[in-house]
Amino acid sequence: RVAEMLADLRLKMQSLGLTQQDVADRCGWTQPLVAAYLTGAKEPGAKNLAKMAQAVGGVWRLTKPVIPESAV
Repeated sequence: RVAEMLADLRLKMQSLGLTQQDVADRCGWTQPLVAAYLTGAKEPGAKNLAKMAQAVGGVWRLTKPVIPESAV
């Protein structure tokens, strides 16, 4: 799931013409950290995924799967 979100972020960056440095600047991070997240060398936590999504004009929300009561 994280890999899918990062792929979506890369596509959004590309469509907006944003560089890794642009995202880093918007997040207050270094470009190497953004590169590590985008290449999968380092996995961002939920907070950092949300911050990256916001940096490219999106919203990322953590959702919890719902388990029907009958299955419990």
